[in-house]
Amino acid sequence: MVDIKQVDNKTWRAGYLEFRDLGKIEKGVTHKYEVCPDGGGVLGWVEWKAGWRRYTFRPVTGYEAWFDALCLTTVADFIKLRTDERKAQMKLKMALLQANLKQWKRADARRKRGIPCTKATASKKSTQR
Repeated sequence: MVDIKQVDNKTWRAGYLEFRDLGKIEKGVTHKYEVCPDGGGVLGWVEWKAGWRRYTFRPVTGYEAWFDALCLTTVADFIKLRTDERKAQMKLKMALLQANLKQWKRADARRKRGIPCTKATASKKSTQR
């Protein structure tokens, strides 16, 4: 595993590669990252591929690009880092949604039984016990 260091909130470095956060993509919640070598230029982009549910590397087209094993490993490690972070965010979001859904279902069941769903009602019941 290559050591990827975050330089600031928009830049990561590993070996002779730099990854720059270009911000959120159009109509999405995921970010696009530019992959640049030390010598300048752009090798490609790391972007979220919705159908694959993971970040992927899209090299620049139009000219020959040569990648050695270290370069590809570095890009792969960065992709894994971003994908793992995104999946952790999605997992947390799902947990919050499920917790909210459970609360909504309980409140809905109380409404159907004619029990008001207010904090005052809940506190009265707890003091009566």
